[in-house]
Amino acid sequence: MSDSEVSKPGVHIKEVENLGMISVKADFTNRSIRALVEATLDLKYPSVGRITLGKKAKVCWMSTDECLIMTDLPNTEKLAYKINRKLKGQHYLCVDMSDSRSCFEISGDGWREILAKGSPADISPEHFTIGMFRRTRLGNLAVACWITNTDSARLLCMRSVGDFVEKWLQNAIQESSRVSFFSDV
Repeated sequence: MSDSEVSKPGVHIKEVENLGMISVKADFTNRSIRALVEATLDLKYPSVGRITLGKKAKVCWMSTDECLIMTDLPNTEKLAYKINRKLKGQHYLCVDMSDSRSCFEISGDGWREILAKGSPADISPEHFTIGMFRRTRLGNLAVACWITNTDSARLLCMRSVGDFVEKWLQNAIQESSRVSFFSDV
């Protein structure tokens, strides 16, 4: 097991590698700008608090004027170039954020409890489902999370606090600190 992967019975934490991220800021209330992004990505622009999944990319709603595009790291530069070309003449910002973000996958029975311990967001199965993208906090740090399948979720944070978040998650999965709100742990 590598330093970037920690396992305890039922819950696993792994740092996600090879993840490219592009932040695009623009007036996404403007349908023509959304259409340009959709055409570039061949994906529908997500509604508020959602993530749209495609074969080569994911688009996450960040706010009314920002989306986050995730792709494989080798595709990032080429995709950012395409977006910049499509949006030329518009008021926008398109930046490769890959080096400034860390992403962790939390999987196994009890992943919801791990997130719920540190986040004020409602992580219950009724209020946080596949297809949702939630910006929240983990402790006092800004994070975003989404469900990848029924047994796992991903957590995104600034790379500058990535070590702290990883240690926080490692502590939260310890048997002595486990709680059981949503499943039998």
